[in-house]
Amino acid sequence: MYQRLSFSHPSGASFSLTPFGGHLLSYSPPSSPSILWLSSSHITDTTKSIRGGVPVCFPQFGRVHDKVSPQHGWARLQTWRVVTKSDSGIVLQISSKDATGAGRDGLWPAEGCAFETTLTLEVSLDDDGKLVYVATVKNDGDATMPYQLLLHNYYSVDAQSDAFGVTGLEGMNVIDTQPRGREGSGQTFYTQSAVPITVDGEVDRIFHGQESELVIGIEPGAGRARINVKVSASNDRPVSCVVWNPYVEKAKEMGDFDDEGWKQMICVEPGLIDGLQIMKAGEEQTITQTIWID
Repeated sequence: MYQRLSFSHPSGASFSLTPFGGHLLSYSPPSSPSILWLSSSHITDTTKSIRGGVPVCFPQFGRVHDKVSPQHGWARLQTWRVVTKSDSGIVLQISSKDATGAGRDGLWPAEGCAFETTLTLEVSLDDDGKLVYVATVKNDGDATMPYQLLLHNYYSVDAQSDAFGVTGLEGMNVIDTQPRGREGSGQTFYTQSAVPITVDGEVDRIFHGQESELVIGIEPGAGRARINVKVSASNDRPVSCVVWNPYVEKAKEMGDFDDEGWKQMICVEPGLIDGLQIMKAGEEQTITQTIWID
């Protein structure tokens, strides 16, 4: 079973994390239960990535269209080393030299891999109890390195509430991967309007980045505090975002996903996934995510 580490702050905020996958399991703002969703049927024996919380997708999101490489890369399938740890925060790292087994094929082949990288996570609570999550990729090798990086956040919401909705992505160009397209119209490519994103069927939409900062609002449902997510990328890289909910049938098809879990969650996943990112030897790239409620 994976190891669970817990952290807290005098503000009343707390979070928990496991070195397996560098995976954030929970975040409780001051005077609030956790606002992250974790499937009650998730796999705990480290043979598979954890369903819920915040998985780290690296060095690719999805399968980069080759249908061969493992879903979402190798970082979420490895045990990260703890660099430093305090009462209210932790720093973890994983290197491509450390990564073995699952995930080391596809984009980055296990044999003859030309790329060397270090991925660092810094997770902490600030003085107001906000969660600050910083992911940094460094190219340690001599070759120019292709990669993608995405934070696969699962938030706890009432997805069927009339008050539920995701905002802050208006004006972005969208690819709707579902055959029914936008609101069942079959429109696959469009620009997001100011209307909040809701769940009325399977949702799997990619919002292509235009700016290096996003501020996203999630209304979890009636009587629940608004979740705020601010994401920024260094080097003026545009931040994209995926919004996902499996809905009824797909939830039942996944063995580690509660059958009724789709009613209780929404994935809002910021990252650097607008095509393959290119990093020269010795360069670093950082994405910072701050989460709080009001």
